[in-house]
Amino acid sequence: MARSRFTIPLPSAIVRVVLAATLTSWSVGALADFPEKPVKIIHAYPGAPVDAALRLMADRLSQVWKQPVLVDTRPGASEIIAGDAVAKAAPDGYTLFVGSEANFTNNQYLFSKLPFDPERDLVPITELYEVPFCVIVPTELPARTLQEFVGLMQNKGSAYMYASTGAGGPNHVAMEGLRRSLRFEMTHVPYKVGPQLMQDLIAGRVSALVAGVYTAAPHVESGRLRVLAVSGTQRQKVLPQTPTFAEAGYPGVDLRTFVGLAAPRGTPAAVVAKIHKDVEIILKSDEFQKKVGDPFGYVPVGSDPGKFGAFLKSKRTSAKAQIEELHLKID
Repeated sequence: MARSRFTIPLPSAIVRVVLAATLTSWSVGALADFPEKPVKIIHAYPGAPVDAALRLMADRLSQVWKQPVLVDTRPGASEIIAGDAVAKAAPDGYTLFVGSEANFTNNQYLFSKLPFDPERDLVPITELYEVPFCVIVPTELPARTLQEFVGLMQNKGSAYMYASTGAGGPNHVAMEGLRRSLRFEMTHVPYKVGPQLMQDLIAGRVSALVAGVYTAAPHVESGRLRVLAVSGTQRQKVLPQTPTFAEAGYPGVDLRTFVGLAAPRGTPAAVVAKIHKDVEIILKSDEFQKKVGDPFGYVPVGSDPGKFGAFLKSKRTSAKAQIEELHLKID
């Protein structure tokens, strides 16, 4: 007599409970163990304020995590080199990316081909801070106000050049938006690294830059650069004499970018949540406000991964529309 074979199906509720318990156990284990070795944070701006702010954050994280947190700069290519290095790293939380809207929202619409997909290959952790922009010019430029600058460029702009930290980067897109909305001409000159850009701006080899206030502040004090206007509803503490765009006669102008933190897609949710929690505490500390927020003009955010992801989705929609309207294409 043949022995019958049969299986007893498990109720779906039991399967869900067992699966949930397994995932929870694995997730808690990943959280409890992280980090067990040094963590690397990659970004594209050596010598820039972003680098200084990030090194402070890395130092504080290393104290909390009891592991070294290393800052690795991969400049150039509108953050593509830095972003690609992280996108292709192991999804374990030990290699992180810090970048701006260049990587998170702009590049996919500016370049016909990328080595990775920022939306697909990087998981959002948190928006670190907003960066209000200002218009910076060398003191030798015959324009002491934003209105004088616009008038000069409307009349003779073809003879002048403006700088950026790379084609497609935040200050390139912001300046193109400003230039087109106020109807003046200038020629774009992209730079790979900030120090050379600042040398040429101070020397007058380029005549304007849209960037964060900290970029200009030390040189304004020395009399080598002038800031014509800043974004925001109030003046920056580090440049109290500089008017806002509204005070300068352009209430509709608001130039700013953001800086965010991400990990390779597939990084455990528990690890992402832990990184966000520890970073948020640092961002909201009095020390960060005193050493980064006030002098750099940065506005700390610290949004959770879900809110940062929703923010990026909205920003990608507006970035696509803006880039198409400006007819910007890098290749």
